[in-house]
This record gives sequence, C-alpha cells and structure tokens, in this order.
Amino acid sequence: ALLAPEPVLLHLPAGLYNVSQSLRVPAGANLHLVGDGGKTILKYTGTNYGPVIGVPGPARLTLRDLGLHGGYTNQCLEIAGCDQPGARIFLDQVDVRHATGTGFFADGLSALEIEAEAFYHSFCGLGVEVSGPGANGAPASAVNLIGGAAIHNDRSYEVRAGGRLLVQDMWYETHDPQQPGFLTLNDHGSFTLHGANIAPRYS
Repeated sequence: ALLAPEPVLLHLPAGLYNVSQSLRVPAGANLHLVGDGGKTILKYTGTNYGPVIGVPGPARLTLRDLGLHGGYTNQCLEIAGCDQPGARIFLDQVDVRHATGTGFFADGLSALEIEAEAFYHSFCGLGVEVSGPGANGAPASAVNLIGGAAIHNDRSYEVRAGGRLLVQDMWYETHDPQQPGFLTLNDHGSFTLHGANIAPRYS
C-alpha cells in the first residue's frame, strides 16, 4: 500500500470513548490521533479479544495525549505487520493500562523504528512486549521508550525473537507481592535500561 503524503489529524476531545471492537489503522494511512491528555480515554468494552488499537501497516502514525484502557480483558496497542520502508510510529504522552494481555505489543520488527516519549504502562499482565524478526543475527529495529512511568504490572517488559528495546528515564513501582516480575528475555534479543528507578515493593 502507498503511504498517504499528507497527515490526517483526528482530534478526540476529553471524554471516555467505549470501543466495542478493535480499531484498525488502515494500510497506507498517515494519521495523527490526538486527545486532550489523560482526559481522553478509549476503553475496550467488546467481547472479542484483540487490541483497542491495531496497526497492521504499513502506516505513519502518531498517537498523542490519550489513554488506552484494555477493559481488564484485552490488549491496548498492537503493531504487527507494519515493518515496511517508510513506516513510522511515534507515541507522545500515551498511557496504556488495565490489559490482562499486553499493554503495548510490537511484533516482527526489522525496519520500523518506534519511539514513545512520556509513555505510561500500568495494571497490565505484560506492560510492553517486543518481538523481533526471529532469525538469530537478522537485522532488527528498535522500540525506544524515553521517559515515563509504570505501576502494578505482572511483568513490565518482555523481549524475544531478536527484538530490541530501550527503556530510558523510566520509573516503576509496585507494592503487591504477587507482582514480583519486571523483565523476561526469551530466545535472543537486546534490552537496555538506562537512567531508571525500579521499586519492586514499596511500603
């Protein structure tokens, strides 16, 4: 699919938006989806398992100033099959939470760079999962989380199949002894933690 040359701006005013089925960004889209900070929330209310927002690609996508709520049964944001040249994903002040699955899942990346600034991921079964191209030694692009915070995830991060994840200037804390996990590394990949504070149990 050809990528649209000019971005389309979609503004969601402050409010709670119930999402009964996954919202899919069309292939070839060039979309800026912008809310009003923490007052704009998309909450999944459907019965089928899937992300609140899915990006099957290729696409240029900016998400800014909004929250994605998994409805305690779902994923929040999934980027898969979006690895073509020219694709770009940028997240700014995005908050994913209350997902029994994964808050933010990036799958099969070898060319697409994803950057998230002031990113929040909390109350999830798994906060962030990054899966790479699979083959050992194959080139892999990175997911970069720059600044933000997280609380009360069963696990905050998982990297597998050659994925690359940078977490910088991030705060994490929990007081729940049933949530001791922080990071899982499977198969092969790269995880960098820089300038972070981790409080697995605070009192």
